[in-house]
Amino acid sequence: RRAPGLTVAMAVFLLSLMGIPPLVGFMGKLYVFAAVIEKGYVWLATVAAVNAAIAAYYYARVLKTMIIDSGNEEKPAFRLATSDQVWVAVLALANLLPLLFCSRTDDWPRASLTLYAGR
Repeated sequence: RRAPGLTVAMAVFLLSLMGIPPLVGFMGKLYVFAAVIEKGYVWLATVAAVNAAIAAYYYARVLKTMIIDSGNEEKPAFRLATSDQVWVAVLALANLLPLLFCSRTDDWPRASLTLYAGR
């Protein structure tokens, strides 16, 4: 309530860490899980999925605290320096913009996996 722009940015970051589609974090988790399963380590993918579910619970608690729980309304609005606001906006957009160029960004992980597999 005191910093709605930061709340939205933090929500984008946390949802991306949770792996919620269509954010970038989902794409990263998808490629990691696919590569692990492709190599035959299903047990490792299962452990990672359980870990991701546990982490999502804790990320959701932070979201709940930020958005739903009542805050300290007596304090003044939280202000960031303009340069920090720009960085927060750039990083939030970095989580959202690759969705517009999904066909191009889809080739990046595949290329890096091919380079890594060639070693």
